[in-house]
Amino acid sequence: MSKNLIALQDGIIDLSGDFISYDADRLLLNGKKLPYTVKDVMEAPPPVAFIKFLESNFADPKTAESLIYYLSLIPAIETGFKYG
Repeated sequence: MSKNLIALQDGIIDLSGDFISYDADRLLLNGKKLPYTVKDVMEAPPPVAFIKFLESNFADPKTAESLIYYLSLIPAIETGFKYG
């Protein structure tokens, strides 16, 4: 299983290319799945207030960018789906 895939209830998010693809036909048969559907993820608004909060805590925008990147890895397969 690729480390660039995030399993959802009805499909996957594929982060391996130049853009994020959502594939409801390529279900993963084993492993944990996030409690969201492809539609939930595709229609979710950007987390503007959350990003603004993170950016307000760091003088250097690159530090906030790095934190956002690492937070995005939490549900990834290589971290073993360590979400709360």
